[in-house]
Amino acid sequence: TSGSSVTYSAPSAIPASTTVVKATSTADSSKSANVTININSSTFGSTVTGVTVTANKVALREASSSTLQGAITGTGAFDSSLSWAIESGGIGTLSATSGSSVVYTAPNVSAGKVVRITASSVQDATKKRTLFVSVNPMRGSIAAGIGHSLALKTDGTVLSWGDDTRGQLGDDSNLAVKTSPVFVAGLTNVVAVAAGYEHSLALLDNGTVYAWGKDNEGQLGNGAPLLDQALKVQTQISGGVIAIAANSNYSLALTSGGQIISWGSDAFGQLGNGGTNINNPSTGTVTGAQNNNVAIVAGGRHALALQADGT
Repeated sequence: TSGSSVTYSAPSAIPASTTVVKATSTADSSKSANVTININSSTFGSTVTGVTVTANKVALREASSSTLQGAITGTGAFDSSLSWAIESGGIGTLSATSGSSVVYTAPNVSAGKVVRITASSVQDATKKRTLFVSVNPMRGSIAAGIGHSLALKTDGTVLSWGDDTRGQLGDDSNLAVKTSPVFVAGLTNVVAVAAGYEHSLALLDNGTVYAWGKDNEGQLGNGAPLLDQALKVQTQISGGVIAIAANSNYSLALTSGGQIISWGSDAFGQLGNGGTNINNPSTGTVTGAQNNNVAIVAGGRHALALQADGT
């Protein structure tokens, strides 16, 4: 009970409580300080309200890495540490399995994969959040519209050819048929491409989406006046996308949180926003779809999504 350092030992098998320990100067007893110690604090005055996770990349090429960040919110004296895990059947490696930040490294694989990585509260394992990471989305990344084609190169640039009357090739303002491949202007770090009838999409490795071509029904998703674009424009999605799809005059995106975003034509309810059948140049979330989707596909007048549990 004297000196600059003491050790406090908590008793066992007692109800949750707090103890106040007072340190007093032996030279001047009027000088003192208190420290409050919570005993069994994991069950006392402690509430974990949620877990959030983010990634600096969500669509990865072979052997590339992404930093995953996590945080826990709550009240009281609670343990804010996280436990990270690649769920069963997943591929790749984590640099660590605890802490607020870990690095996921993608393996070399021959086909595209979606990996589920879960961050759980150490204090309350029921409080967790899953991040979906798309590995090698560029595998097989070619796409065809009604009269034009796209091809993703391994250096992250995109080639296009065919009909360009609505700007769907994205190379310049010369809207003429191109019988030889041309580069889509200004696009780098692309990991996936998709083609609608007369519009095109590209997903970048930072999770953003660009579009170009026909925009009469809002299929470019930039929320702007419905004007065809011969050069790429960024959609309203600022990041977090791991997959894209397009058909007819509408577009889809899948986020790392498992949400589906849609925009463009809704003549047959293909936007999944509640059956309003109103075209939408602004991006919106598909209603009724749980946030655990891992794949999307766009038909001519309907859309499908695959969920993590196989439904």
